[in-house]
Amino acid sequence: MARLAFSPRHCTAAVTLALTFSLATAARAQDAASGPPPPPPQVTGGFGIPSPSSLFGNGAGMYGGLGFGQLGSGDWWAQATVNTSFSLGPVALGLALPIDILVWNNESSGCNTPPCSRSDKAYWGVLRRNDWNQLADYARFIRYVQYGHKRGDGFYALFGQEWDSSIGHGTIVSHYNNSLSLNNPKAGLAVDYNGKWFGVETLTDELTGPNLIALRGYVRPFGDTPFLRGWAVGTSFAMDIHAPRALLTASGPNGLQLAQDSNGNPVPAWEQVAGVFGFDTEYELVSNTWIHLIPYLDLNRIAGAGNGAHLGVMTQILLPIPILDIRLDAKLEYRVMQPGYIPEYFDQQYDLGRYQYAQLGPTGVFYEPKAQAARDMKNNPTTGTQGYYGELGFNFSGWVQVGGTLQDYQSDAGGSLGLYATIPKLTFIKVQGYYLRKNFIGLSDVFTLDSRSLLGGAIAYNVYGPLYLRVDFQRTWVLNPNDQKIEAANTYNFGVATSFAF
Repeated sequence: MARLAFSPRHCTAAVTLALTFSLATAARAQDAASGPPPPPPQVTGGFGIPSPSSLFGNGAGMYGGLGFGQLGSGDWWAQATVNTSFSLGPVALGLALPIDILVWNNESSGCNTPPCSRSDKAYWGVLRRNDWNQLADYARFIRYVQYGHKRGDGFYALFGQEWDSSIGHGTIVSHYNNSLSLNNPKAGLAVDYNGKWFGVETLTDELTGPNLIALRGYVRPFGDTPFLRGWAVGTSFAMDIHAPRALLTASGPNGLQLAQDSNGNPVPAWEQVAGVFGFDTEYELVSNTWIHLIPYLDLNRIAGAGNGAHLGVMTQILLPIPILDIRLDAKLEYRVMQPGYIPEYFDQQYDLGRYQYAQLGPTGVFYEPKAQAARDMKNNPTTGTQGYYGELGFNFSGWVQVGGTLQDYQSDAGGSLGLYATIPKLTFIKVQGYYLRKNFIGLSDVFTLDSRSLLGGAIAYNVYGPLYLRVDFQRTWVLNPNDQKIEAANTYNFGVATSFAF
């Protein structure tokens, strides 16, 4: 069990279950936070990473910002951003024009051979090179194009940034985010069909050169027959078709370092397909105006590694209060995992973990690619475990949205904690923040910031009319020249912003 100060298994179950009858709104808050209009009522649960552009809400309109900040390497940049969002019937579209201009150059970092000149980092010494040095960078112009809503409509499609994407019950692909790399943006694609007799869910992290490809198909054997129409049986398969098993290293000025390609990504010394497949069943036990309750069972296997079982329930409660839309959502799972099984294999941090997955060894934390880690764990019988996982969310008519996730396994590094909050509708101040800590070791490790942590936040204070003072912070990931591992890039920005509704 994770060595927490509170009573491990039973206390965690009680806390999580108490929170559970509130928890799917976190997912709804996150789904809304990614930009498109919020979906109709659906049971999902979850903890996704909200888009930084969602601070001013999700309605149709235009956002503009001008700020001054750092992008991880010690340089200071002037940053200008214009975002637009609008809907045409079932189609929602979000566009962006981000521009980073170098103001002050830190000569000691940011290139292969310091001292670094302005031209090493910026075109003409002005426009940031890493924003426009590969074809995929131009995906920054399109934040999203969305048709329909996942699970809420018969047909759903999303192209662009994927801030919170899941397949099925989220036991294999869970709240995947393709937008956390500082220098390598992606434009992914998700297409779903949800019919009376069967359905399909698909996901890829990048349309032009994908690594992650995921598919779930399911059938409803009794269609819309009364009492039996809530039963579904499905099968899922997700794979990284270029999963690194080891990384190439090279000699550098600071000793042995990770080799990099032209886009600043680590170079695999050996790569192989990493696949996860599973079978699931669910039954919508209750479905009415006020409550949805769906028990489910997922049985999964990581090819070449271990098996895992997830017994869970998802629920959504819509409180019958006139005028106000108050939602409580929850998800609770009991998990049993063989050595070599990693639940939610494709999670929020997968784009980092596929290269650099943190594990606890005899001498402390060490890193290796996730595909190799699963195989190494298979040969270590102490990595088999079991425990609880829960999510909780609350949405008060869009004015206050809070959520969280809690995990507690019977292992030394078996605890995880996620928190999310946003207050987007107040005129004088707007607040957003999230924190996620994976596989911590006791309470003293809960708020340690390293490669197992995600953190971001923004505050906007109204000074006059539509004009706001805004401060942002976000941790993303970057492999700097001559580094021995991928490091967190803390990006700061402070400046002014404005937003207009269409």
